[in-house]
Amino acid sequence: MNQMSKIAILSSASGGGAGIAAKRICDALNHLGNFQADFIDIVALGEAVPASVTLNDSSSNREYTDTHYTAEYPGYVRGWVVALLSSYDVINVHWAPYLVTTSELIALAKMKRRILITMHDFYYCTGGCHYPAGCTGQMFSCVGCPQVAPIKFSRADVMAAYREKAELLGFANVHISAPSKYLVDAVVSTGIISSDRAHVIRNIYHPEDLFFGDKQNVKSHVLLVADSLVERRKGMRLALAALGQATAKYTDGNLIVHLVGQMDNELERLCAEHRINAVFHGRIKEHEKLAAVYRNSGILLTCSYEDNWPNVLVEGGAYGVVPVVGSGHGCEEFCSVFGIGHVVADYTPESFSETILKCIETYPSNEMLQVFATCVRDSHLACNVAVTYASTITDISTEGVQQKTQDRPRKDVYVVSNSYRKLVSQNGTSRIDLVTVGGFSPRSREFSGYGFEVSVYRSREKLHFN
Repeated sequence: MNQMSKIAILSSASGGGAGIAAKRICDALNHLGNFQADFIDIVALGEAVPASVTLNDSSSNREYTDTHYTAEYPGYVRGWVVALLSSYDVINVHWAPYLVTTSELIALAKMKRRILITMHDFYYCTGGCHYPAGCTGQMFSCVGCPQVAPIKFSRADVMAAYREKAELLGFANVHISAPSKYLVDAVVSTGIISSDRAHVIRNIYHPEDLFFGDKQNVKSHVLLVADSLVERRKGMRLALAALGQATAKYTDGNLIVHLVGQMDNELERLCAEHRINAVFHGRIKEHEKLAAVYRNSGILLTCSYEDNWPNVLVEGGAYGVVPVVGSGHGCEEFCSVFGIGHVVADYTPESFSETILKCIETYPSNEMLQVFATCVRDSHLACNVAVTYASTITDISTEGVQQKTQDRPRKDVYVVSNSYRKLVSQNGTSRIDLVTVGGFSPRSREFSGYGFEVSVYRSREKLHFN
């Protein structure tokens, strides 16, 4: 790339985690000296995508899961937006469906602009869902989407939206990145993009200070970031039930739970019902105050059923807070990468409760936690992340740009799950009427709402999965 290459950093969620990550990489690139990076949000652009194109309200049916569902009708292109962004050498899309349409990004890809899509969730490789919740419909063009409310966005439109994203990700000059290998691998495994165009790039984090403190005095202080009980994916009901059991069993002093976020009446009611020793901090906007909570917490609990590379784990880790997390996604990867913390395989209150108590009993030394905190900080330093990012975008080729056709799996299946794959491989089953989606026990479904049964189409021959 030429000296002082121009980069457009796009985000329509400038106040959220994705927007903060976008702004941080923008600032870091400008400090490198070889790039001119511009942060472009809705305010900077001057207008949002019309609500008739990208629907403002969630199109989720709130039955299969209640995570936000972003519906975008394909084909909408604003010539002036394409012309503006075409003046940049690189377009880095964070979470921007209300800022720029997929069709506009395709137009830019055809103009041989380098495009890097930073994936904070699965949105840019699906027909509209942000997390699949066990559904593998991405492998089958999102046919029969179980998450969408057809009265808001038809299943045919879901497939059309998916096909448009598949077209975008088919261009050789379009790459993706994510802060977790889990999400990168999950996207590549659907066949929508090749592995050579998928990269792991961590988010940037600036610790408030280098003060660490004595963690042994706060090892029984558990931090729970709890904005609300609304999104079941976060597993907040499960977390509170587990903390209630741990509180009842803990005999070596008091188990204190620090709750950070917007409290609602139901959350406070459950804390009282479970007899949790709760400290309600409310929503904290000033980062120095949040850092003080991290310093005074020994354990960070997250019961998310699906997650990428949560900011709260990074921020907590930078202050030596030991994570207790669920298995099977980016939270488990975080513990594996840094060699610390506890991963709970079974999403039940009993399992999380036992693990919390085990974490307190086997709490790491301050020396080990200092090493952990230093590793987390170094991995997310602006200078280190920016160098990886710069190398990635420099290697994006614009020579011989064409759409790469991925090998697509069979399309005669509605939705399949791991349990269905196992059943097929063991028994050669040619038809199954109901599939349990998600790898969770009946006990965990009580808290998550995951695991709804979804019909599949009949196949005329045996299905074989490698």
